[in-house]
Amino acid sequence: MHRHVAVRSNKLRQQARGRRDRKSQVKFAGFSVGDFVLVGSVFNLPTKLALHWRGPCQVTRVITDHVMETQQLVPPYKVTVHHACRLKMYHEGGREWAAANKTDIPVVFHKWAAANKEDPAVAALTKTLDFA
Repeated sequence: MHRHVAVRSNKLRQQARGRRDRKSQVKFAGFSVGDFVLVGSVFNLPTKLALHWRGPCQVTRVITDHVMETQQLVPPYKVTVHHACRLKMYHEGGREWAAANKTDIPVVFHKWAAANKEDPAVAALTKTLDFA
């Protein structure tokens, strides 16, 4: 009897996942080993369920299509298992922009200092930094 219940339970679970995967508005998160992700951890607020995104972590093992094992990239290098709904892809958006703007910052500062040269604080700053 118990085997019959376990088989039926597993069959119903697989059918539910199949229905969810076939829905067109549901996007499947396809994480693979080596992907960098943020892990959503729940913190309890009295009025709502909220997630705090921590990371980046690296996916070390894909257990099922929906469950992944992740490892922290900083000590203590903790390995944890998370459902795909608590993971989102990590991307470093901004380093290229910052590197490109390092050359633009002095130009913008020169223009700002020239426009505000009557201000005593700006005059003192330009004198300290030896800007002409």
